[in-house]
Amino acid sequence: MSHEIQEHDNVVLYKQPAWHGLGDIIDSDMTPTEALEGHGLDWQVIKQPLFRECGNYLQAIDNQVALVREDIDEYFGSVSPSYSIFQNRDLAEFCESLAEQDDTVSIESAGSIRNGQKVWFLLRGESFSVREEDEVCPYILVSNAHDGKNAACVTPTTIRVVCSNTLHAVVPDVGSDRKRMTSKVSFSINHFSTLPERLEEAKTALKLYGRQIEEHRTLVDVLASTDVSQDIVRRFFAEQWSRDFEPIPANPQSKAQQRAYARAQLAWGTMERNFEEGLTLAGPTTWNMFNAYSDLVQHRRRRATEARREEVTRGAVLYGIDAERTIRAFQAALSLAV
Repeated sequence: MSHEIQEHDNVVLYKQPAWHGLGDIIDSDMTPTEALEGHGLDWQVIKQPLFRECGNYLQAIDNQVALVREDIDEYFGSVSPSYSIFQNRDLAEFCESLAEQDDTVSIESAGSIRNGQKVWFLLRGESFSVREEDEVCPYILVSNAHDGKNAACVTPTTIRVVCSNTLHAVVPDVGSDRKRMTSKVSFSINHFSTLPERLEEAKTALKLYGRQIEEHRTLVDVLASTDVSQDIVRRFFAEQWSRDFEPIPANPQSKAQQRAYARAQLAWGTMERNFEEGLTLAGPTTWNMFNAYSDLVQHRRRRATEARREEVTRGAVLYGIDAERTIRAFQAALSLAV
């Protein structure tokens, strides 16, 4: 069950269903608090004492407490007694507090996985277009862990709606030119502070991201206006694949080398198809080349239905090594375009 949505999880999505067919689909804007109250996310996590067996009796463990989902009495993990629990309602209110003045925060999706160990609200932003066809949407992912293993996190991300491709917070660093490295922006809040204490810091970080988004649009336009040949696309693939996964043997001899070569050839075939499919929207450009490779990275070994791609992108790719690979590919494509 790769989606990790279990018996006591709930998911709500704006307009588009998920590949797994689970969750509630809404057709109108909904705030995080409305999603919380109307779609099964308004439950609490509590602390309970921990004990160990000592012969015929139980001895309390003084320096650890258990994290338990109260409504279903499910154990999530153990933490220090000074650990602060961020309840789902706290997280929803924090999301709404990120708005400026009279703005309203609307969700794109919200939910939990692993029976509530992980909870998220994906907040929808204002989209922009590349060549007036290829839509890119900025989002803010606010996530929290109830298992004691991760901090709460505020992560900007952009989702390329037309092909369900995600750029994981690919925004430029401040103060240098177009050739600079790009980086992802993320703001974490550990569980030994409180959400209200960090609200203003989070707002400051997101304002910085908002300014950088404008420059990011410029960089995307640079990629979209730079044409590439098939040979350049092939070389780009070979360099990125060799760096991200495994070297491509020029003259495979051993069985291991032959298998590596076959995997690379199969991957190149997928990227080549991705590039050709993108010609009608993005043309033979470095933007199309980058998206063809990042689509390969994010969805390799997964069944390639559009809805499944979208959901996997919004979940796994927002975290982990595929995001880093996408960022490096963006940097490499940009170096060819400037």
